[in-house]
Parts: sequence; structure tokens; C-alpha cells
Amino acid sequence: MKKFLIVLCVLAVCSIALAEEQKEEPDYRSVIVDAWLVQVSADALYESGVKPLSEKGKDNVSIMNLLWCLSDANNGEVIASARTRTQLNERGKTSLQKIEYIKRKERGDSFKFSPYQQTVEFRSCCKISQAERIRIEYDFKSATFEEAEIADAPPDITNLSFNSVTTVAADKPEIIAQTQIKDKMLFLVLRAEIIE
Repeated sequence: MKKFLIVLCVLAVCSIALAEEQKEEPDYRSVIVDAWLVQVSADALYESGVKPLSEKGKDNVSIMNLLWCLSDANNGEVIASARTRTQLNERGKTSLQKIEYIKRKERGDSFKFSPYQQTVEFRSCCKISQAERIRIEYDFKSATFEEAEIADAPPDITNLSFNSVTTVAADKPEIIAQTQIKDKMLFLVLRAEIIE
């Protein structure tokens, strides 16, 4: 009976030691996610080689097309950007609010300064797969304005919101979402970097 108890104790100690060895060490890596909201002219995209209403998978907009448009300030610009850095499975948020006052003429020679707010808000949460691809849950919001072409008219305001879950390759910028209003095309570009 004593031998049986000794063998049982040895097996229990060995199984506890083996379980301790099999515990995974916590993953302390973090992820930096950069987000850019890029606005380009539809005509400039066409000139860069993108065809409207093209077949799926053919002539899609690429990062190179956007860079080509951004090389000329008249064809495109980055209108908002944001960055988060978080540990894996943690949520990160960055935001900016800016108020600008635009001078508008009222009756006679009097003027009024009207406040207009511009905002950028970006939230992210990342996981890394075994293939070193990064799964990003994101929420990007932007409110911007441009002064109207007509004197003393209120500015044109654009509110955008993109939120979803996507998977990207590490260190590679990718177009995640896009929308178009008349000639203006807006693209959300994300790039994620794993920090050891």
C-alpha cells in the first residue's frame, strides 16, 4: 500500500510540473495602428489607371494609385490621420477636436465669427494570428469642413464613419474602406506594426 501511495504522489507531482511547463507565457507584444483618411479626385484616379465600374478584381484602386494622386496637391490630400498603440486584445483610442471660427459678413459692415468643429476619433483593438496577420477591430470617425465657394455662405461639412473588423498583413498599408461624394473619393487606409 505504501508503494502505491508513493507512486501516486510521484505521478501527481509530475503531472503538476508538466502542467506548469505547458502554461503559455503571456504575450506582451503591442500593435501600432496608423489610420489615414485620404481624399482624391475621381478624375485623378482615372488618370492614374483606375477605370470606373471595372470588373471585380481588375483595375481596383491600390495604394500606388493613391500615392500617384497625392503627388499633386490639386489631385488629393490626407485630410485626417490617427494612431493607436495598444497591447494585444486591449482597446486603444485617440481623438482630436479643433474649433475654427469663420468670419462671415452680416448686414451692413458688421461681421460675425461662427464656430465650426473638426474632429477625428479612432479606436482599435488587435489580435495576431499564427500567420502573423493582424486582426483589427476599428472605428474611425471624422468631421471636416471646407469653406464654400460662394462668399459668406456656410461651409460644406463632411461627416464620415467607418467601423468594422478586418485582417491585414503586418507593416503593409491597405485600403480598408472607401466612399464617394460626387468627384471626391475618400479612402480609409490602415497600417499595423507589431512591436516586440
